[in-house]
Amino acid sequence: MEDRVECGKWSVTHPRVAAALAAYPSLDALADLIREDPGWRFITAVIGEEECLYGMKEDPPVTETITLRSPEAVTVVRLRTEDSVVRRGRPVVLWEFTGEIREAIAALRELPPHGHPLAPKLLRPASLYCVGEFVLGGRSSDVDR
Repeated sequence: MEDRVECGKWSVTHPRVAAALAAYPSLDALADLIREDPGWRFITAVIGEEECLYGMKEDPPVTETITLRSPEAVTVVRLRTEDSVVRRGRPVVLWEFTGEIREAIAALRELPPHGHPLAPKLLRPASLYCVGEFVLGGRSSDVDR
């Protein structure tokens, strides 16, 4: 049985996760989101020259993403799945918000579900944190093509 580490409201087994939550208590907002909605997948990525944690949840016809550059610099996005970074080059987005982690995740949670009359419907160009040079697992792929 693994040793559990108490870290605020979290009890975790992985020492690196416990260290991250202890060092950055605001990460609890991200941990809550993942616990409540397990459809999120995360990777580490380099965008430009900046190392980030990049998360994506596909729920066709939309995909939501989180790009965490630091606890103070988080971009959350909703885009059409058919326009997602993984599928086509430079995406257009339905909605985007950048702020500190708790406010960014709160804004994402407050966003009406796709198809709701108040959900965003107009497309606009994505910011730098949805496009650019991604480096994943030592391989580089230019998503601006």
